[in-house]
Amino acid sequence: MKKLNSLALGCFILFSPLSLFAQKVETEIVKAFDGTSARCQTKSDYIRNMRSGAYNVQSVDAELSKEQKISLRITTQDLLCQHLGGESYAWKKVAPNVSFEYRDIIFRDSTATEVNVVVSKQNSRLAAISDDYQLLDEQKISSEVSGVNSAHIKFDLGQTLTRTQMARLEKGEEVKLRIGILKKAEVTRSIPGHVSQLISGTQNWGTFYIFLNVKKDQESLIVDIID
Repeated sequence: MKKLNSLALGCFILFSPLSLFAQKVETEIVKAFDGTSARCQTKSDYIRNMRSGAYNVQSVDAELSKEQKISLRITTQDLLCQHLGGESYAWKKVAPNVSFEYRDIIFRDSTATEVNVVVSKQNSRLAAISDDYQLLDEQKISSEVSGVNSAHIKFDLGQTLTRTQMARLEKGEEVKLRIGILKKAEVTRSIPGHVSQLISGTQNWGTFYIFLNVKKDQESLIVDIID
């Protein structure tokens, strides 16, 4: 995964005051629905991605509140692989809930038929999961005035720490965490004129991971993003 810029979260234990911060991390990896890195360079890439598209996490802004909650503002991009002609292909930016069509082949009675497939996405959202795959929060992806698509996720720092990790922190040891970010949407695929060719359901896209290193510094916990 592409390197993430350093990010420090500071919080004081018990009832000590908490400071506020805001930092940004960035990544350029594109994720396909099956969790792999998506590419748009060949005809095979084009066919694969037109079935569901791909997405990217552009940046993450983090803030620690006085309530010991981590707030993540995550900006995303939805992408489709576009054929520019000949052997040329390139990513095209699209809205989170865009509908699109592509040509595909279905087999009925041993006969191959070329058809138009309509893909509709609704309620696109981002979910944050802990290292043990517990849901931390899930929020809708919204379009801002600037045209950026983002979701605002909040969770307690303590939700990501196990008892064993807390004990290690008390001993002065460092612990490593990871926060998974994945996209979800309600997706319907239909083929006009073929009632039997209708598939609906919730689809999950690939997961981006933010890796954290947590350590105790006197009466505070320091959390750094691991490059």
